Amino acid sequence: MKDENLCGCTLLRMEDMENAFLCGFDYVEFMGKYLVSLSEQEFAVLQKQMESYPLKVYALNAYCPPEIKMTGDGFDLQQVKAYAAACAKRAGKLGVRFVGIGSPRSRSLLEGYDRTLAIRQMKDFLKATAEEFGHYGITVCVEPLAVCYSNFINYVWEAVRLVEELDCENIKAVIDFYNMEHMGEGDLDLRKWMPYIAHAHISDDDGAPDMRSFFRLEKKTVHRQRIRRLYKNGYTGAVSVEVDIPVDRKRAADTLQVMRLQRNFKNSEVPDSAQMDIRMQSSRKSIYNKCADRCEAELLMGGTGFVYKRPESYYKRSHYRSDTCAQHVSVSA
Repeated sequence: MKDENLCGCTLLRMEDMENAFLCGFDYVEFMGKYLVSLSEQEFAVLQKQMESYPLKVYALNAYCPPEIKMTGDGFDLQQVKAYAAACAKRAGKLGVRFVGIGSPRSRSLLEGYDRTLAIRQMKDFLKATAEEFGHYGITVCVEPLAVCYSNFINYVWEAVRLVEELDCENIKAVIDFYNMEHMGEGDLDLRKWMPYIAHAHISDDDGAPDMRSFFRLEKKTVHRQRIRRLYKNGYTGAVSVEVDIPVDRKRAADTLQVMRLQRNFKNSEVPDSAQMDIRMQSSRKSIYNKCADRCEAELLMGGTGFVYKRPESYYKRSHYRSDTCAQHVSVSA
């Protein structure tokens, strides 16, 4: 499957993996700081759990905790390298392809801090990080953040300029329409910067910037237009919905529908209901094909939706309640 046919979802916790799978997402993103925080035993358990799902871990978000400084007071290049080596090793084992470098608390500057020095530190950070991730074929993507998160690298052009000046094969930019909207760039023409953009995020919020969420009903048209325009202008990568909440199956499925349909309709027409039904039937069949070699699955026709029966190995896990292990989980259209 080509990258431009992929739609993903960020996860706060491993427990959300099942809902992401049942909704039909093609891949998930884990937090980099979460992966590094795991003990060796915990990471081994995570790897084993991932074998139960035909979902790839395509990218990482939330790269590092605040104590890892990209710029500013406390910047320590040796610490940066050690953290990158640890994160890259685990990302490589999971098959990650991209890592987003946002982490606002790691790069926000004190008032009066030398901006020229900050840029130099950020370049050193990106080069050192990209070197470690490059051993595993992973691309590092610097992300412009809105001022509600950070006061350093806020606009798309700033991120692109860094990428241009560094001129490194595995350093690119990730755009985030939520941040872009806050900076007045939500509908920015990105065509001239497309060669530097490797990944994309999109989301709404539930009332505050630290509550990013799935699409709100009243903004679906806006998101629809932005995703369509992104691909029409030459983007060939994947798009993830980046959230700060657990995966709510209904809202996530509604969001995925908008992402998937508008990605495939690159012209100016909004798909009618018949076209949408065709796409949804195709999506259900795609989910069936993904899990057919791992689990018992049925595609119920007549509008009743897709029913997935977990493999017997799943029921042996300690976190799964025995009184529900024989039940099927249904995802309706």
